[in-house]
Amino acid sequence: FVIIPVESEALADLRFWAALSLGTIVVASVGMVDDIVGIRPFSKLLGQCCATLILLASGLHLGSIAGIPLT
Repeated sequence: FVIIPVESEALADLRFWAALSLGTIVVASVGMVDDIVGIRPFSKLLGQCCATLILLASGLHLGSIAGIPLT
């Protein structure tokens, strides 16, 4: 078992990409289940909220949309 020191910026990049990948997998899985068996809209909304919470928990924040600041 070897622990390799990781720079904080590299760790932040890894955390971002891991959260983005996991969020994408959650949304894609919910969509696939909906296509195959059909799920209620509230269940789809819960899945999308879970994906959003994963991204927010990783520290991601949205500063602007189409150049319009959100703060």
